[in-house]
Amino acid sequence: MNNYSVRFVGIEKICTAGLDGQAQIHDLETSKKLIDLKGHESGLNHCSVSESNPNLITTSSKDGSIRIWDCRNNRANILCVNTQHRQE
Repeated sequence: MNNYSVRFVGIEKICTAGLDGQAQIHDLETSKKLIDLKGHESGLNHCSVSESNPNLITTSSKDGSIRIWDCRNNRANILCVNTQHRQE
């Protein structure tokens, strides 16, 4: 993965967002991939982690879509998909 954005998830993990359209969460100590955040149609340009709840992660794509993920229990569930930022 060619990383484009990297953010800390608490103190034990990081979230990476890549130009390949995927985001992933990795364990910092082992470097092991824990979760794949798949679903965007284009490359990602940003990921962000909620300061108040590190289980909530947002990703934004070059296609204009934004996704909010709930990553509890090492699983990724999409809470919200916003495509209103797409250019027509």
